[in-house]
Amino acid sequence: MSYSKNIFFPIILLLLTITSYSQNNQEYFFDNVGWTITLPQDFALYDFIDESRSMQQASGMDDEYDAAPDMFASQTMMLAIKDRFNYFNITITPFDAEEDGSWEAAMQSWKHQAYKNMAKIIESEKLDTASSVEYIDGIAFAKFHIAVRVDENMRFDMFLLSRWHNGFDFCITYLNMDEEARKQIEMMLHGSRFNKMH
Repeated sequence: MSYSKNIFFPIILLLLTITSYSQNNQEYFFDNVGWTITLPQDFALYDFIDESRSMQQASGMDDEYDAAPDMFASQTMMLAIKDRFNYFNITITPFDAEEDGSWEAAMQSWKHQAYKNMAKIIESEKLDTASSVEYIDGIAFAKFHIAVRVDENMRFDMFLLSRWHNGFDFCITYLNMDEEARKQIEMMLHGSRFNKMH
């Protein structure tokens, strides 16, 4: 398959009013990547499956992204929301190095496109980016951070964590506008566990 990332999805979600989510608070295990997390108490699961297709149609992304059908080759394992500007989502996308090429090169291309897409809605001088490595239960993820200063009193941050894991591009995206929400998400990540047999 031709590989592409869903880099437009966090930006679309940022611009939409959340209307469909349900409260749940428990531990989740994702067998494809052997990962267990506990949802933060005041985050709610979002029922996005039907919404995601209408988002794509409403946004006009079909014309702009020639690999848009690959969006639906991705599996969103979880999308959880505290409020409109504080959420995280977890996706896996099949990635075959023989067919799709270098995962590292794909990551660099994805980061460039993520910045380019954000710059379409926010002036580039208000954007700062940083790349690093984040460890979750001893497993290394590539981390990309986009900080957006809307004005002197408003800032939000988008974090993109990704890893080639068990034949998947395993991606964790979280966006926050308040420090408490970011701490909740990062505590969830740092408290999560991987099945080391995977």
